[in-house]
Amino acid sequence: MSYLVLARKYRPEHFQSVSGQEHVTRTLGNAITRGQVGHAYVFTGPRGVGKTSIARIFAKCLNCAEGPTLTPCLECANCREIAAGTSLAVREIDGASNNSVDNVRELIESFRTLPAPGSKYKVYIIDEVHMLSLSAFNALLKSLEEPPPHTVFILATTEPHKIPDTVMSRCQRHDLRALPISVISDCLMEIAEREKFSIEPSAVKIVAKLAEGSMRDAQTLLERVRAYSGDTVTAQEVSTILGAVDLQLLYDLGEKIVGQDASNALGLVHTVFESGGDEAVFLREFVGFFRELHLATVIGADQATSFGVTADEYEDLTRIAHGLDGNDLSDLADMAREGADRALRSSFPRYALESLVVRMASRPRVKDLGKMVGRLREMVAAEKKKPSERAVIRNTPVSSSAQTLGKRSEPRSTVIGSTGIARKTVALSGKETTQEVRKDRIESSVSTSVGEANEAQERTAPIESLQEKSPKKEYAMADFVAYLYTQGGELIAEMLRCVTTVTFHDGLLRIEGPEFQVGTLREETTVVKLKKLLEGFTGSPTWKIEAKSVAQVSGRTDQSLKATEKHEAEKKIAEQKKRVLADETVKRVVGFFPGSKIERIRLKQKRV
Repeated sequence: MSYLVLARKYRPEHFQSVSGQEHVTRTLGNAITRGQVGHAYVFTGPRGVGKTSIARIFAKCLNCAEGPTLTPCLECANCREIAAGTSLAVREIDGASNNSVDNVRELIESFRTLPAPGSKYKVYIIDEVHMLSLSAFNALLKSLEEPPPHTVFILATTEPHKIPDTVMSRCQRHDLRALPISVISDCLMEIAEREKFSIEPSAVKIVAKLAEGSMRDAQTLLERVRAYSGDTVTAQEVSTILGAVDLQLLYDLGEKIVGQDASNALGLVHTVFESGGDEAVFLREFVGFFRELHLATVIGADQATSFGVTADEYEDLTRIAHGLDGNDLSDLADMAREGADRALRSSFPRYALESLVVRMASRPRVKDLGKMVGRLREMVAAEKKKPSERAVIRNTPVSSSAQTLGKRSEPRSTVIGSTGIARKTVALSGKETTQEVRKDRIESSVSTSVGEANEAQERTAPIESLQEKSPKKEYAMADFVAYLYTQGGELIAEMLRCVTTVTFHDGLLRIEGPEFQVGTLREETTVVKLKKLLEGFTGSPTWKIEAKSVAQVSGRTDQSLKATEKHEAEKKIAEQKKRVLADETVKRVVGFFPGSKIERIRLKQKRV
C-alpha cells in the first residue's frame, strides 16, 4: 500500500473529530436529529479549516446504513465509498475545472435520477464554487431554489464575496473560522503520539504559528520537519528547516529591548540575519512576541492557553514584563506593529528593523499623565495653603505735585476705581486728606511690600524743602495728562503722551517730538484749549507753549510719556517672568518632566 500523507490519514471521520468548528458541526447535527435538513448549504472559510471534510461527514450522516444519524458507523458500504470518493450517491465537483454552462447543464440532467440503491440522499459537493462563471451560476439558480426530492447541495468556497447574492440567498451559509494556535498544537501533539515520534512543545508552537490557522498546512509542515529530524523533533531543527525564528533568541531580544540595552539587541538582530533568517517571518514573530508580552500582563495564567501562550511561556513573559507599566507594554506593542508594517513596505527592511529595535530600546518610560497631573494639582494646592511671608499692598508712585506737610507721613494705600483715577489717602498733620492722581495705563500685577512703600516714601522730599531750593514750581506731565482725561481733553492728552517734555514749570511748557503730534499741538484751536486746561490744572493764568518738531533719528532715545510707560511695563513683566521661573512650584513642575523646558510665559494685563 502506498504512503498516505498525514493530512489525509488524519482527516476527521465524524463531527466529534472536527477541531475548532463546533458552531457549524452542532448546527448540522441538530438539523439531522430533528429532521430539518436543508436542500442547499454554503461553507465558507480560509484554506485547510475543514470545509470539504465537514461536507463529506454530513453526506455520511445522511446516507449511512443506520442513518440519517449524527454518528455514522464508518463500516457500511456507503460510509466506505464516501470516504474513498467512489460513492454514486455523493458527487464531488471541482468548480475551477467545471465552471461553464455546459457543465452545469450536465449536472442538472443528473438531478432527475433517483439516489443509488441503499442511499437516501443525493449529495452534490461543489468545491471552489466561486470559480463558476456568472452564466453557470444563473443556470444553477432554479435547481437551488426548487431542487428534486432527496437532493442536497453543499457549496464550498474561500471567497464568498464572489458568489452572487441570488445564489447565496437560496442557501444556508456557515462560516468556518481559522483555527487557534492552541487547537492546532493539541492536534499536532496527538498526531505525534499516534505516529510514535517526539516533538518539543516549542517546536509544535512554531509549526502551529506558521500554519496561520490552517490544520492542513500544519499537518503538512509537521510531516516536513519529521522527514528532516526523524523520531525526535526539536525547536532548533524546526527553525532551521522552516526558516522560522528561534523562540529563545526572540525572548532574549525582547528582554534586551525591555531592559533598554540597544547594543546587545542589535547584536541579536545581526545573529538572526547571519543565520539566513527571512525578514518577513522575523517581523511577524517580532510583532507576535510583543503582543503576547502585553497580553501576559492583562490575562491570567488560566486564560493564557486560549491566546496561544503555554504555561512556560507565560512565566517567561511575566518575568520579562516585571516592573513595566501597562502603558509601557501597550506602547511597545504599538511601536512593534507600526514599525514592522513600515519595514515590510521598505526597500531596506533589515535597516528599518534595526532602526525600530534601537528606537524601542531607547525610548523613555511612559508615565501615567493622569497621575502626573493629579500630583501637580496637589503641589499647587499645597503652595496656595502656605501662609504669605509678608503683607503686600498696591503702591502708586508719588508725583511731584503731591503736597505733604509736617513730619513724614505714614505708609499710603491706593484704591483704584472704575474711572481710571487712583484715589490716594495721605496723612497731613494728623488729618486725612484725599487727593486724586492718574492711574497707570498698564496695571501692574507686581505688588510692592510695606517696606518698599516706606522706602519710596522716604525718598519723597517734602514740598517745603523743594520750594526752598527752587523758586519755580515744576509740574509732572503724567499728572497733567491724567487731568486732561477727566476734562474732555483726550485728543490733546494722546498727543502729549507721544512727545518729550523739556520744560514744564510756572508759565512755560516746552515740548518736542514727531512732526504729526507737534503739528497738531501747534494748531490755533488746540493751543487755545491747551492754555485753558493748563490754567485749570495749575491755577496760573499766563502760559507760553513752545513746540519743536524733531525727526526720529536712529540712536535717539524716546523720552515721551508713552515710551516711559512702555519701558516700565516691559521691565515689570520681565521681573514677573524672572520671579515665575524662580518659583519653587514651577521648578518642581519642570523637574517632574525630565528634559522639558519653559518656552513661553504669558502674563495677563488689563488695558485702560
